[in-house]
Amino acid sequence: MNYSFFPKSKAGKVLWCKNYKTKIVFVGPQLGLTQPEIDLEISLCDSVVAAILNVNESKNHYKSAISAKNNVLNNEGAALRMLVARHKTSANYTTSIGAALGAVSTTPVFNPNEYKPTLKVDVVAKEIRIRFVKRGVQGINLYQRTKGDAVWKLVSRVTCSPFLYQPEKEIPNVPLLYEFRAYGVIKDKQVGIASDVYEILF
Repeated sequence: MNYSFFPKSKAGKVLWCKNYKTKIVFVGPQLGLTQPEIDLEISLCDSVVAAILNVNESKNHYKSAISAKNNVLNNEGAALRMLVARHKTSANYTTSIGAALGAVSTTPVFNPNEYKPTLKVDVVAKEIRIRFVKRGVQGINLYQRTKGDAVWKLVSRVTCSPFLYQPEKEIPNVPLLYEFRAYGVIKDKQVGIASDVYEILF
């Protein structure tokens, strides 16, 4: 059965139901409907409208709650951080007190010798897109080879993500399986360990 008359949008459904419940009162008897049957259809319309409006209201409450949360974090959160910072200047402050309060920084120390790049490689239009996050390095040295080759070739020093790359092919329009890997770079020096090898057909 074709129900294409029933609107797809939520706003459209609300308007449709409001119109239907109003008009069915008058045309229902012409269709042979009893009053209980008309009342049932009106009730169904009311249920549809109420369900849609309830979602809209919940979305508005959610947006309001998010806004209130952000305001609290920006104001009360900032005030709390300033008070904690003042406590840490007290002559009686110790690292054990800071640890008990959770006021000791747990930010890990970056070790360039342990840095391992993580790449995301996919095809966009007619190019290969390589994405990465620096996480302490200034860029990466990107290497590439065709699957089965023994030698890695330096593609480029990459300092911004994403990087778009189009390999030169001896035979155009023939798909090849390429492999990519990378090392971190700091002050023009290659650091850390090699990333995993990423394959892509291009």
